[in-house]
Amino acid sequence: MWSGKISLENLTLRQDIFKQFKLPLEVVIGKLGKLMITVPWASLRTNPVDVLIEDILIVVRKYTTHLSCSKVSNRFFARTYY
Repeated sequence: MWSGKISLENLTLRQDIFKQFKLPLEVVIGKLGKLMITVPWASLRTNPVDVLIEDILIVVRKYTTHLSCSKVSNRFFARTYY
């Protein structure tokens, strides 16, 4: 980690990951084959942090467990996005 390179493999996304963003979605399947992060510690102010994700599979569905979430999700999915 202190070298600035982190590599993680075969990660599973939490089912409630979208809850923190207040989105009416939940993860049915969430898999990351590989997550690589490069942090340029010596030049953090001038160089970007690189994040590379390989082999990603995410299946989501409308979250309807709570009544309030159901109302929000119906409003959210009633719109047409192009």
